[in-house]
Amino acid sequence: MAIEILGADQYRSKAYEQASLILALATSRVGIESRLHHLAERQDEQLADLLHNFAYHTRKCFELASRIGFDQSKLYDRGIRAHKGVEGSEHEEEEQDVSIAFVLGRLIHSDFLKIHRDIEMAEGPVGSETARPWGFSVRSDRDEGGVYHFIFIEFLLEAFLPLHDQVATLISKKRAAATNGA
Repeated sequence: MAIEILGADQYRSKAYEQASLILALATSRVGIESRLHHLAERQDEQLADLLHNFAYHTRKCFELASRIGFDQSKLYDRGIRAHKGVEGSEHEEEEQDVSIAFVLGRLIHSDFLKIHRDIEMAEGPVGSETARPWGFSVRSDRDEGGVYHFIFIEFLLEAFLPLHDQVATLISKKRAAATNGA
């Protein structure tokens, strides 16, 4: 049991760290006319890498935590607002609610991942607009040809945090029980 607790905690810690970095990149704003705007493309590449790593570490954390009593059925609760679209289609994207398990699976098995930036108009002179990453489109080997899912980064992180906290609490209780029983 101690190995399962340690493993779940290590993956939990990594996933939490990556969620923090995803939030930092997703809330950064780069001026479109700024010389630093060229770094935005690299930030998007880093964000894509972080999303893949976050998905892997989060799913592994939940799998290991289930061995010590975590109820994985919570992973299938639909609560992340997303949009489903088809490349090249003139039809509007279909709004859908998906589970964190759905999003993690799509990221882990992704064939395509694109970060989307939102342009925000700023007070001040023309050219002071900023862009920040706010969502991503993902397609995996589980999707029909051309189908993609647009996910809001904020909604993914909001779905992750309560589950993370439940695992952290479970790990603390299991460690305390192991210590008291030793």
